[in-house]
Amino acid sequence: MMKRLVPENSLHVLEGFNNLTKSLRTNLYFIIPGTDAFSRELQLRYQAASLEKMLQEIADRIEAVVLAASRQDYEPWGASALMLLSDAGPGAVHMHLNKSHLCAHTYPDFGTADESPCLRVDLDLTSCGTISPLRSLNFILDCLQPTAAVIDYSVRGFTRDAKGAVQFQDHPLIRLQDALDARWLDVFALSEEQGAFDQTWQMKMLRRSLSPACARQVREILRFPPD
Repeated sequence: MMKRLVPENSLHVLEGFNNLTKSLRTNLYFIIPGTDAFSRELQLRYQAASLEKMLQEIADRIEAVVLAASRQDYEPWGASALMLLSDAGPGAVHMHLNKSHLCAHTYPDFGTADESPCLRVDLDLTSCGTISPLRSLNFILDCLQPTAAVIDYSVRGFTRDAKGAVQFQDHPLIRLQDALDARWLDVFALSEEQGAFDQTWQMKMLRRSLSPACARQVREILRFPPD
């Protein structure tokens, strides 16, 4: 059930509306050897309440107002959390609520006799208006410290500048790694390509300091290109 955090008005005023829809999708992978250690990690860090707290921190980082929130734990494992966002204070909503949201889902896999357990955490941030989802990327990496990641980013639609000219982008971007702090280049090996469609990017990240067995497992999961 969605819990309303900001009172709902009968009419929301759109000011300086930006029709571009920007979506950041992060698939974060965690290799955690040992079934017991994996179970403890799920219980301590990846229950719904923990996910919701993390989403609130991300919303604060990108200066978004949380309008409503929901969370859910699943049996025997897994959790989800969802937030509807605005980039303005109460009384003036600058974006469509059905396109401006932040969500997290966990997908535990207990592995096999030959492979360690693997947790996938999907974090998605989609926004219209002035919020740039890329502003959250370094914080997400800092907060969760994944073993590996697949980052997808897209910009959809068009807007107009002050002179009425059509614009398909409101922030320059050539490569996704340009949104990363330089320090991450020493931590992760990167593989990046622009998507098959305009205004889409994908970047794969593989932690450099992995054991050979862990690196093989993650390379297979990510389909990470060979060195």
